[in-house]
Formats: sequence, structure tokens, C-alpha cells
Amino acid sequence: MSLSSRAFKSPIGKSLQTRTISSTTQLLKKKAPKSTPSKSTKSDAALADTTVVLPTKGKKVGKSRDWDEAQVETTHQEDEAEGSFDLSFNDFTNKQKEIVNKTKEDLETLVNRVGRVTPDLLDSVSVEIDKELFNLQSVASVSVKDGSSLIISVFDASMIRDVEKAIFAANLGLTPQKISENVLKCLVPRPAADTKSKLAKDAAGIAENARIALRLRRQALQKIVNKQKTGKSTNDLRTIDKMMDEATITHSKSIDDLLHKAQAALR
Repeated sequence: MSLSSRAFKSPIGKSLQTRTISSTTQLLKKKAPKSTPSKSTKSDAALADTTVVLPTKGKKVGKSRDWDEAQVETTHQEDEAEGSFDLSFNDFTNKQKEIVNKTKEDLETLVNRVGRVTPDLLDSVSVEIDKELFNLQSVASVSVKDGSSLIISVFDASMIRDVEKAIFAANLGLTPQKISENVLKCLVPRPAADTKSKLAKDAAGIAENARIALRLRRQALQKIVNKQKTGKSTNDLRTIDKMMDEATITHSKSIDDLLHKAQAALR
């Protein structure tokens, strides 16, 4: 849940718990036609790794991976070939959990922008050096000064310009100032009411994108079920449909709870 992204390297020193569905498995296997085993082996790399990201202005850091139907279809492609509902349903619930977890991370990052000043404010910053992306933490240390400023100490002074550009590009509303050959300072402004209002809308957008992703996962799994429904009774199909709906509803409620918590913190 997959589009590729550039791997991070260090330039210094160059997962609803999946339910046991054995009873449903028996229902699915009853009268089911035999399928030809796939010669290919599914690897972790084949599983989609979807994320929700806030739109940024200026230079784009990394690659945004939007939720779209083609992407979700690709995630289930191998399961369709294998004709295995068990594998598909397990992957479906795991990916829905990943969507919830990523949404939680994104909303927490958003809330931190109006909370107390912490180094976590710069967790999303990625630094491009020699056409490769690095986590800010791998090229610099971040500390808090006077409860209102962030101090960024770059390990290699030659990278300070790259770090400065990366902080600007992250669109965090921070303006780094060079105070020595390898140290930057960012004054974290107190958010105005209109800023909080905008962040609340951004939070709602993150949650809505996550809900769409959950529904697309549900639709992709339904297509797999439709290909396997020959010989299944109406009751069997209703049981399967109920399982998929329950998982989607549960994860959607988790998204709603996360949004309400974030919006309360942004008031």
C-alpha cells in the first residue's frame, strides 16, 4: 500500500489484531475449485507501503504516496493470482492497521506544531546530500533552548547549507538562522488562531484520506471474493462480507477517534 521512495542512509561513516478465521476458511474452501499454485513467491517488498503526507510548498522532499485505486489493486494482485482469501484477508487487515498507525503519526506531528517546543518538530525533515535523502537526525542533533527555540548542531559543517534548505522545504513555518559555522537556530512562533484553524482543517484532510484508503482496501478485497464465490452459499458470502465490513468499520472508528483527539488539542 506500492510506490517506491528513496532509502535513507547515514552519511556519517559512510503493523485490529488479525483475527483467527479458521471457521470462515472452511466455509471458503467448501466446494471451492482448485487453483493452480503460483510459481512466484510473495515478498515483503511486494506489499504496498502507503502513507499519508501533508502537502508542502517549495522543494519537495521525498515522494508523496497518495491513496488511489490502482495502488490498492496492485497490493492484492498476487493474492488474486493465488486465489487465497485467507492471505488476502490477513493482508487486508494488516494494511488497514498500517493506515491507522500512519494517520496517528501524521496527526501527532501536526499537533506538535502548536504544542510545546520539542526536537520532534523536526522529525519530518529530510536532508538531500549528493542527490540522496537522509533523516535530519543522521546529520545533526536537535535540542531546545529557552523553551522557545530549536538548536540544530550539524555534525559536518559542510552540510549546514543543505540542512538549512531542508528545514525551509519542510514547510513547518520555521526560519533557521546560522549562529556559527555548524549551528542553526529556529525560533518557534506561537501559533495564531487562524493558524490553529488551518491545522484543524489539515487534520480533517488527513483523516478523510485515511478513510478513503480503508474503503479502497475493502473494494479490492471484494473483487477477490467475487472471483471465488462460485459454489459458495449465500450464507457463506454474507459471513465473508460481514467480516470485511466489521474490520473496515472498526478501523474507521479508530481514525475518527484520532481526529477528534487532534482537533481538541488544536483548539
